[in-house]
Amino acid sequence: LVLPEGMRIGAAARKQALGLALVAVFLWVLRDKIASLDGAAILAALARVDALSWALAIAATVASFAALAQYDALIHRALGTGTAPRHARRGGWTAIALSQTIGFGMVSGALVRCRMLPDTSLVQASKITATVAATFLAGWSVLTAAVLLIAPVDHQHLPVLAVQGLAVLGLVMGGGLALATLVLPEGLRLGRFTLRLPPLAVMGRILGLATLDTAFAAAALWALLPATEPLSFLALYPAFLLAQGAGLVSNTPGGVGPFEITLITLLPGTSQPELIAAILAWRIVYYGLPALAAITLVALRPAHALRKSTVLRPAEAPKPLLRRALSGPQAELGLLRQGEHGLLPGDCGTGGWMVGRAARTLTGLLDPFGATPVAVLLERLRSSARAEGRVACLYKISPRVAAQVRAAGWAMAPVATEVWLDPARFDVNTPARAGLRRKLRKAEKSGLRVTRALGFLPLDEMEGLARAWAATHGGERGFSMGRFAADYVSAQQVLLARDGTGRLVGFASFHATAREWVLDLMR
Repeated sequence: LVLPEGMRIGAAARKQALGLALVAVFLWVLRDKIASLDGAAILAALARVDALSWALAIAATVASFAALAQYDALIHRALGTGTAPRHARRGGWTAIALSQTIGFGMVSGALVRCRMLPDTSLVQASKITATVAATFLAGWSVLTAAVLLIAPVDHQHLPVLAVQGLAVLGLVMGGGLALATLVLPEGLRLGRFTLRLPPLAVMGRILGLATLDTAFAAAALWALLPATEPLSFLALYPAFLLAQGAGLVSNTPGGVGPFEITLITLLPGTSQPELIAAILAWRIVYYGLPALAAITLVALRPAHALRKSTVLRPAEAPKPLLRRALSGPQAELGLLRQGEHGLLPGDCGTGGWMVGRAARTLTGLLDPFGATPVAVLLERLRSSARAEGRVACLYKISPRVAAQVRAAGWAMAPVATEVWLDPARFDVNTPARAGLRRKLRKAEKSGLRVTRALGFLPLDEMEGLARAWAATHGGERGFSMGRFAADYVSAQQVLLARDGTGRLVGFASFHATAREWVLDLMR
């Protein structure tokens, strides 16, 4: 099986083998300490855990997994998958419950999500799994830094000032990420990759979920400690976070080994048999029971289809709706032929809105087409944006639509002015156009000829020009203008510019209807 996004089973297997090897190394290093443990005392301590402690631990585990499931709902919204939140949550906690127990986190998590969400491809499931893991790690890092600053662990080999210094450093780095999302809303380019940071609001939710998740997980362990152990939750929580981090870094299944060793080391005043018994009970409650529930849910997964996003890709849209958009009076709706934008359908296929996605927004482009009322489409646009974790915006709308939008309570701001030319009335021989006349005479003297392409297009020459233009201009813009593609420009009106030798030196393409041409590409 070859997994998408560069993920390979072989690489994942090597990573998991490394985790298992680390477990063996930990066991060998601590063989004397392990040998000194009183197995009978540990089992006796485990038997003394009463029913109330088990019940409290189970309740805390349910609360922790409820927070964990919200990661997936949040990531699905941010990625715009269109999956209903309750389906996203169910797929998320199921994947986490199994992957944290059996290991192979990236592989098992992606496969379980793909199984639980039949409308989600393996590529999407892999991306969601990686994003959930990265966001949890980021949230855990900032949370741990904050907790250690307030309640540093008390250990002879960990000076309080050193721990708090590292905590401050972690918080500064977290603040740097928050600042970066404001300064670089489009993301940070790293070669051919772009690192996109979530908006501040999403960062805040991630941190809140990390707090709830880890606090309830620690509470489940704390509930299983005997009442005779004088260990407060405030003393356990920072040690628990560090032990959890050790398990994450080691990549052992469930953090087995590093978690226990770190916790025992950071809590030297706690009776070892009692602490180890509590950890064993906690692993039963926090790992075993959720894994059994997840296995049952995966086996009994209902086959119903999940709700798709309101915004449709052009290939998914009903053909009559797409024809209505492309044959209407707005020539610029020809952008739909690029395949980059979506369609927000109106009532019964009577109209819709062309929609584009930017880093933070879901944007209705141009005026709606067809007969669906603007107010109906506005509410659908707002709802779709909320489902994707984006802000609903409008761009390049007419004054008529702007008035309706303003009446609906939206804030409007002029950001640009479009130039309209009426060829029947346009006169180059006016004082205001002296500069244009000079440019035209200069072009004529150089031998430049501009002609309208009829039928055959010199696509190879045009592609060379487009590639050279993109290389010197930082790539093609997209969004409210096109990107060069042979089938895309073939559906447009094209003007070609050749020099005196007949060599193509430029071209311009236009979206066109019977009543208007709209400039698109100019290379």
